[in-house]
Amino acid sequence: MISNRSVPTDTVLPHIHYRDIETAIAWLSNAFGFVEHYRYGEPVSGAQMRAANAWIMLKRAKPEDASPNQLGFGTQSLTVFIEDIEAHFQRAKFARVNLLEDLHETVYGELQYAAEDLDGHHWLFSRHARDLNPDQWGAKVSNAAALPLQAKLSVRDGAPATEFSRAAFGAEMLLRVHGGGGPVVAECSVGRLRFWESDQSPEDLNINAMSTDVVLSE
Repeated sequence: MISNRSVPTDTVLPHIHYRDIETAIAWLSNAFGFVEHYRYGEPVSGAQMRAANAWIMLKRAKPEDASPNQLGFGTQSLTVFIEDIEAHFQRAKFARVNLLEDLHETVYGELQYAAEDLDGHHWLFSRHARDLNPDQWGAKVSNAAALPLQAKLSVRDGAPATEFSRAAFGAEMLLRVHGGGGPVVAECSVGRLRFWESDQSPEDLNINAMSTDVVLSE
């Protein structure tokens, strides 16, 4: 596979929609330490930014699109891995970011915190704290392949969603945490991409606040 300096990723490149790209660039720089790579359009309609090894694309939302803040809920979130997570957390606090979860260590070995950005998108910043097998914290492993990047998808009905991913995208289910008539939380993979699918709250609706590019090798 050839490299492309305009799209510096080989696995997953999230696209996040904002109402005002220039304001979003400034906010993400100040609050989360993202560095701008480039912007385009007049007025600005898109941009690319990075934090550590994570790259994101910003896209201007259409006038008819509603942000998570306007809708009152979000259906997707992004996880970004940061080595100095403690300093990153303090930066977000200093910038008065709306923190959804304080910095804490999870049962699955991650030191992380959750935050909400200016348009209501949810972010999770994390660092590996311990090396744990999934079965050590209660997950049922069906495939032990280790893939580095993850996406999280909130769906109306987890069981048929995972079946659709299998049929349409050739997804392989790695583990299923819940099910049997209850909420479904499943981890799947397509090529080098690993992603989670989970049931959203009954009162939520599906929105297209983010999209993701997946690059598959032959």
